[in-house]
Amino acid sequence: MKSFLSLTFPTMLRFERKKTSLEKSLPLLTAGMAVLYFLYSVFVSKSGLGSGGWLAAKKALMLYTGFLLMIELSPDSQNLYKKSFFAMALALFLTGDSSASSGLYFLFVIRLLTKSSGYLTTIQELAAMTLYTMLMFIMSGFIYPMMLAIVLILDYKFKHKDNRNLPFAAVNFLLGLVWFKNPFGIMTRDLDLFASLAVLVISLIYIFRLSILKNILSFNDIGNNLISPRRIKASGIIMILSLILMALGYGQVYRYIHLWVLLLCISVPYVRDIKRLFKNQADL
Repeated sequence: MKSFLSLTFPTMLRFERKKTSLEKSLPLLTAGMAVLYFLYSVFVSKSGLGSGGWLAAKKALMLYTGFLLMIELSPDSQNLYKKSFFAMALALFLTGDSSASSGLYFLFVIRLLTKSSGYLTTIQELAAMTLYTMLMFIMSGFIYPMMLAIVLILDYKFKHKDNRNLPFAAVNFLLGLVWFKNPFGIMTRDLDLFASLAVLVISLIYIFRLSILKNILSFNDIGNNLISPRRIKASGIIMILSLILMALGYGQVYRYIHLWVLLLCISVPYVRDIKRLFKNQADL
């Protein structure tokens, strides 16, 4: 079964990926956090056993996919993974209404673009992601079709010129145009001052982190070539723009707080470069 899934979804599932020591213990760590989320929901938030268990399961899945997403966005920063995992875990205590399906969607879409598996995207993956996108669009009406269309076009542009991407990109682009009719799919929501400032600061730091990204010192899963920096940078730009649209357009910052924390964790080490940049400009 695993071999069949690996051949059918090599880019999305990445079964051949070599795992670090932290990743090997990731299922156990996530299960432990799920128990804590359940206890918190039942005894602190006063949720029922059923709703508390369901919320804990969703948060555990969000934490797990968030960690895997961090590997895609920052593949050569293994020294940051442990701290980032626990930072995301703590952040998820602050979420009430959570969206595990969105985090899983982001992971799969970003993997289509980063191509860390080294394989071409299969027809089955393109079809499955298009169906997943349609489902997400119907359920929430967000920007998912446009996001997938852009990813497939960029994937075509960067390498291989795989024509199989284009029909699926066209279908998702046409579906994404529906998003613009309302207008631009934006619904007015209140966004508190603290959330607005947090989004602004994290976005600026992360964009600076992407701007200085020149090399990725990590091999793909097959181990035969380095991961492409432009694919990582493009994935990061798509990720931050999607989160900004959800935050400013829909007022959903806390629902994706673990992803904002993720971007902050992999960007903070580069703050010293911002200080160095301003110091050099002052010296001039």
